[in-house]
Amino acid sequence: MAFLGLPLEIHQRILSYLHSARDVAALSIQCRALHSMSDMPTREIYDKISIYSNDENLDAAFVLLMNILKRPSLGHYVRHIESCSATSCHMDFKEAAPQRGLSDEDTALVREAVKKAGFLGSSEDRIVSILMQRMEDATGEYGYYK
Repeated sequence: MAFLGLPLEIHQRILSYLHSARDVAALSIQCRALHSMSDMPTREIYDKISIYSNDENLDAAFVLLMNILKRPSLGHYVRHIESCSATSCHMDFKEAAPQRGLSDEDTALVREAVKKAGFLGSSEDRIVSILMQRMEDATGEYGYYK
């Protein structure tokens, strides 16, 4: 049986095992069906996420997080997350009112993701509070630390 004769679900499963965007791109040029299934533009956006401690980049990373929480299938495209910021584990977080202005539904998505990451109780509230802050005062370190 020819590869292209296999069901769509099998093609999607095979694509999910390819770890390199380059490999997916090589497969996607074989025919139109594989190309449209590969969704290379979206794959390139989510393949490697680099997070720096400046306002613009942190906000962009948060947008990617929200997109993934709203469409979990996007998470399958993420192959590498790189954090390039200076932080210190000895700094204390100062509680502040949420600054992101998310809907209740989006806030619930963030809270559920934090729970699934293993944070419970007061740790859950703390992480959600951190994620809801904007980084306007960031200067080489996360702006919510002092």
